[in-house]
Amino acid sequence: MKIVEVYTDGACSNHGATKGQGGAGVLIKWKEATEIEWEEEKHISYGFSSTTSNRMELVGMISALIYLYNFKEEILEVNIYSDSKYTINIINKCWYLNWETTDYYNKKNVDLIRDHYIPLYLALKANTEKIKINHVRGHTGIEGNEIADTLANEGKNKSDIHKLVDNYLDKGKNEKTSLSLFLNYLNKECEENF
Repeated sequence: MKIVEVYTDGACSNHGATKGQGGAGVLIKWKEATEIEWEEEKHISYGFSSTTSNRMELVGMISALIYLYNFKEEILEVNIYSDSKYTINIINKCWYLNWETTDYYNKKNVDLIRDHYIPLYLALKANTEKIKINHVRGHTGIEGNEIADTLANEGKNKSDIHKLVDNYLDKGKNEKTSLSLFLNYLNKECEENF
């Protein structure tokens, strides 16, 4: 059984009110429960246009959960770290439970939260002995967080930002639909290749 440590991050060129080019980055490290040193690690980096920082933070977390879910039988314990209190509090402070009672009335990012983040987290939690989402302060020299930040910025800065996703996204669809299709594609890709 494996112990897994994950760092996720999101980045956006227009951090704030307007949409910009964004990226999501994930660092996943794992080892056998009996080992001291990390055995392997995986880096994940994606870029998107016309998005926001919070959406990219969510995409980073969801990408990690998709990857982890495909190995759920092998995982004993997962610690996920993010510098996004928004992303963490949706789970840790059970914001989503309150939002469900109002059918997410007047909430942003419902497509990502309701359709991907919550179901993936709950499914992984049901199949893993211990899963915890932790806050880590960003840009304070914590190695895993710095790597995830670098991966998110690499995704954001890719000049071929849509070459990866053009194969399965309909350019005529809006950004919410495109991200949803992308996450469904990522889940299928993980099932087939990992």
